Amino acid sequence: KAKHYYELAAQKHYNSFALCKLGNIYSKGKLGKINYEKSIKYYKKAAKLGYENGYYSLATIYYQINDNQVNIDKIIKYLEKTLEINANHIDSLNLLGYIYLNERISSENHEKAKRYFSKSLSNDPTNQDKYALCNYGDYYYYAQYEAKDIPKATQYYMQSSEKGYSDGTLKLGIIQKNHFHKYSLAKTYFEKAAQENNIDSYYYLGKTY
Repeated sequence: KAKHYYELAAQKHYNSFALCKLGNIYSKGKLGKINYEKSIKYYKKAAKLGYENGYYSLATIYYQINDNQVNIDKIIKYLEKTLEINANHIDSLNLLGYIYLNERISSENHEKAKRYFSKSLSNDPTNQDKYALCNYGDYYYYAQYEAKDIPKATQYYMQSSEKGYSDGTLKLGIIQKNHFHKYSLAKTYFEKAAQENNIDSYYYLGKTY
């Protein structure tokens, strides 16, 4: 039914929101099977109408399926286009930061990642994004071009964990285990992450025995 109404909205008004929702239906397999080709078609139509989430959805789906025909530079361009339309698009800021931190590794891009994470968090100080908080923790914990800052990494992981993100919880455990050798406390974090269905936590729990 949702598909039917979104199709009507898209056909009669060429509604960019409806086009994006149709893309989501196919990208998430809500009709039984995932169909990336159809989802991309709808996302491109939404983007052509100037809808920020059309561009963002194109970036995320190409990043998700790891399409060898679409390189990281093109994904970055989709995200930058999103930010041209809405400079405060938190998810785009966060994903750009993640890409520069993990996919385009260099001293210059390390600083770019920091700027994107910082802007993502500063957009809404009272309701900061749990993924951005965890990524900012990664910036300080996995620092490649400066000294690790364990206190700052712990601070951001803790805030992410408190918002219910299991990766933040898991990384608190990793810090306690690897840097402070507090194995009992680390185990507590791993167990909490496991309760939140974090797959990686099972590996770390196994190592505590």
